[in-house]
Amino acid sequence: MSTQPKKPGFNFKDRNTIIIGAAILVLVAFLSFIIGRQWPYLSSLFSSDQDQQVAVTPVTPEPVLDSSSVPEIIPDEPKESQSADLPTNYQTLHVDWQNSLKPASVAFNQELKNTYFDMYEWVKDHYVENNDYISFEARTLGVVRDGEYKGYLLNLHIFTLSEMGSSHYYNYLLEAPSGDPTLPAVFLDRYSETVFSFFTSYTNEPPKLGDELFESGFINPEVIIRNTKFVIPELEDQVQLSQNQAPWPNLNLLGRGLYIGSYLEPLDLGEYQKAGLAPDNQQIYFVDSTEQYFLIREDGRRIWYLAESPFFIGVSSEVTPSIYWYIDDQKNTILNTQSYLRGQLGGCGLMRYDEVVTTEEIGPITITGEFHDSNGNLINIYEPVDYGSEYFTYYFQSWQYVHGEDKTIEEFAQTHPAFIWRDSQGRLILSHSTDARPMAECGKPVIYLYPEETTEISVELEPQGGFSITEPEYYDGWQVIAHPDGTLFNKVDGQEYPYLFWEGIGGLYSSPEQNWVVAKNDVESFLNEKLAVLGLNQKETADFMEFWYPRMQAAPYYRIGFHGTHVMDQIAPLSLSVKPDMTLRILMDYQELDAPEPANPPILPPTPKHHGFSVIEWGGVLR
Repeated sequence: MSTQPKKPGFNFKDRNTIIIGAAILVLVAFLSFIIGRQWPYLSSLFSSDQDQQVAVTPVTPEPVLDSSSVPEIIPDEPKESQSADLPTNYQTLHVDWQNSLKPASVAFNQELKNTYFDMYEWVKDHYVENNDYISFEARTLGVVRDGEYKGYLLNLHIFTLSEMGSSHYYNYLLEAPSGDPTLPAVFLDRYSETVFSFFTSYTNEPPKLGDELFESGFINPEVIIRNTKFVIPELEDQVQLSQNQAPWPNLNLLGRGLYIGSYLEPLDLGEYQKAGLAPDNQQIYFVDSTEQYFLIREDGRRIWYLAESPFFIGVSSEVTPSIYWYIDDQKNTILNTQSYLRGQLGGCGLMRYDEVVTTEEIGPITITGEFHDSNGNLINIYEPVDYGSEYFTYYFQSWQYVHGEDKTIEEFAQTHPAFIWRDSQGRLILSHSTDARPMAECGKPVIYLYPEETTEISVELEPQGGFSITEPEYYDGWQVIAHPDGTLFNKVDGQEYPYLFWEGIGGLYSSPEQNWVVAKNDVESFLNEKLAVLGLNQKETADFMEFWYPRMQAAPYYRIGFHGTHVMDQIAPLSLSVKPDMTLRILMDYQELDAPEPANPPILPPTPKHHGFSVIEWGGVLR
């Protein structure tokens, strides 16, 4: 008889022992189950209020209309690379979308219209139906599919105000299909915004339209309630789009554009080149005139993108790329120390986000350096064989302006004033050095500060293309002591100045949409009259005329337009350590004309008055 080794635990040789052991195991399992189920309660009896941690199974409560207490639900999975963080405890709205190119018109919400009339009192006096300068229009985008607001219409209400540059106020509302006035509309805070001039930019914080409307106190909360929690997945713009269709590049988000279903922006998609598909199979289009890409969102808005660059992050103002320049035939190298700008400059900013060139324009090119991207891939760097071609005349003249008119083209070429690379489509993309930037820029903008009492103020200005000149020296901002008469004491150099002066390059620039056409002999009286209406005082007008009037003598006629504060805030954001009570920023743009042409002057708002701490800025476009 073999001897089995003893096993730990119970002795199973006896049948009774087996029965007793099994009973004990069942009892232990039962007690464990009971204790586990009741543990949160039992532990609470022995725990203090401070360290109590009770597991609670989430339960979705009944929906409520009050937006301040939106129920917590398990949301849909958000898209990758969202444009912004989702709000805490957000609630997803599912929408059955209508055709964004042929949306149904609806009446503009009367409470919203009254609010805009109250906020801009002069608008009501000038408003007439079907006015291109002041308009109210509304479209139905879709119908809520389920949930508390099932059957409600998702409507887009657009208020357009064309002053010096257009402002488009986009209001997204949920409205009862019956039009029952007892059912309040829901203002979707996350998507309602102001689009200034061209589009909203994600490089700056988008305007908070909800704050502007609801904190004004003009809206009746019983008629329109504000909701900050609703999220519509189709309206969550992706910050980055990866394309797997050669030769199209990956894209970075620029901003939201206008609504293509509006009369403001009729759109023929046949005019644009198809440029691959987004990850969700949406068609992407390419605009070669500005080197931008766009797709059309479900709500009919154009979402703008910029090609990803190995050298620049988005619309970078100034970058010193790690290019290794060849210094001999053996390809020994030296690291670049020169700063470069992305895009083709013009007006007061960029005409195109990438400057695409051909050898027919710039002449033969040769490899003069190399660059390794973030994945270690080698990118050949090219330069023109001869910088003396007509294409680089303005670059050379700008460089001479900085370094001296006696400098030669050979000395210019030695500084590597431009570099060229081939993109994924085989095109040649040129970036020029900051020393060789063309002279077309924001010309002599000056900033006046009028505090009510002597005040120490920090001023920061961020033109996207950087500065070419500042006075006093900008450093990381201006640190001044401002007096009520506008005199500024600069703390850095100890000197007094009448204003802060700068020249530089802003973001993507578009000329004013409305203009006057003025004969040369009438320019002086025209400017004096219009600058007074726009809000400049006699001293500011005299300073403006001293700089600009002599530059407007060469042509028999001039097309003259102005951009206002909204557009200037896009071109060159301005911030101060002391909040102004009144800010006025004016930028003049003009073109020489050989003959008169039809004018389309804007409707100007009432003349703003200096009050409290006032900040005034004027400037123009140098060409």
